[in-house]
Amino acid sequence: MTCYKRPGDPIAVSLERRFAGEIVGWLQKRAEQREIDQLTVFATPRMLGMLRKAPLGLLKGHFEEVEGNLMRLEVGQLSEHPMVRELVRARQEP
Repeated sequence: MTCYKRPGDPIAVSLERRFAGEIVGWLQKRAEQREIDQLTVFATPRMLGMLRKAPLGLLKGHFEEVEGNLMRLEVGQLSEHPMVRELVRARQEP
């Protein structure tokens, strides 16, 4: 979610921070509904920075960040992406 007209635009930065807070809030609700041992988030470096500034609450200690922009992939492509496949494989190993 980059909506700048110029770098450092305070309105755009505020919108990004609010969006990151909404993402964390949504993830926290899901964490309350289900047991989550590990949560991996793929995001651009800028969005990861915004997510780090949001209070993680229940997600603290279960939150792993992976730098990568996979937003343009469709669901079928996501499951076949080498970065995702490697991450899943690594989690399945004892």
